[in-house]
Amino acid sequence: MRRLGTLVLSIALISTPLLGSPTYAGSGHPSSGGHGHPGGALSWDETVVDADQSFRGLDAVDRRTAWVTGGSATEGGPGRVFRTTNGGTFWTRTVADTLNTGVTFPTSSVTTVASDANGVAMLVYSGSLSVGATGHVYYKRSTDSGVTWGTRTELTTSAGGADATSVAAAGKGNGLFTVTWMDARGGGWNVWQRGSTDGGLTWSADAKVSDATTGASYKTAAGFGLPYGDYDMVALNSANKTVAVSGEGDASQLHGDIWVNRQT
Repeated sequence: MRRLGTLVLSIALISTPLLGSPTYAGSGHPSSGGHGHPGGALSWDETVVDADQSFRGLDAVDRRTAWVTGGSATEGGPGRVFRTTNGGTFWTRTVADTLNTGVTFPTSSVTTVASDANGVAMLVYSGSLSVGATGHVYYKRSTDSGVTWGTRTELTTSAGGADATSVAAAGKGNGLFTVTWMDARGGGWNVWQRGSTDGGLTWSADAKVSDATTGASYKTAAGFGLPYGDYDMVALNSANKTVAVSGEGDASQLHGDIWVNRQT
C-alpha cells in the first residue's frame, strides 16, 4: 500500500466525546465562556506513531477505545491498524495487509475501519496484488474488538476485475455494516454499496449509488471520469439506511464535485 505522509496522532483531552478527560488552556472556569472551554483552547498531545504510515481511517468505539488505519508510504509496504484502549495514551499496531499501488496513483490503496456495538470490527481496504495491476476491495473481520483479524475476503468479485478504490465503511447496532467503494466496470467510474446484517458473514448484492446521469459535464450514463479525491464517507442513519458522500470528477481530476445519495 503506497501513500505519502506520516501518521501523527494527536490526543485532545475533552470531557464529553470519546477520548480522555478535560484539560483547559488559559484561566477561567470551563463553563464561564471566558478564557476556559469553550472559549479557551484544548490541550493536545501530538505523537508520531509510524513515519511510514499516512492516516486513512478512524473509528472511535467509546471514551477509551479507538482504531486508526494507515497506508504505507513505501511501495509494497504494509497497511497497519493502530488500536488504543486507554484513551490514546498507548497504541498497539497490527499489519492489516500488504498490497500495492494500482493502475494509477489516484486509484491506489485506501483503508478504513468500522465497528458495531458488539465488538465486531470490519477492516475494509483497496489495493492491487501486484504493482500496476487493477485494485480490488477486500475486508477482514475481527470478533474480539480488533485484537486479531481474520482472512482477506474480496468484496468486488462482481466487478469483473475492474479497477476499484475509494472505500468507506460504517457499522452500528447488532452486526449492521455498510460499505461503499468506486470501480470502473462498464466503461466509467461509479460508486457501489453492499451491506451486512450479520456482522460481515454475508453481504447484499452490489447496489449502484452514483445513479445520476446528469448534473455535471463529467456525468454520463456510463458513470464519471475518475474519483475526485479519495475521502468518501458513509453512514447508517436512525432507520439503518445508508447515506453516502463521494467525490466524483472528470478524467483529468481538474473538475469535480461532492455528491450525496441515500438509501430508501
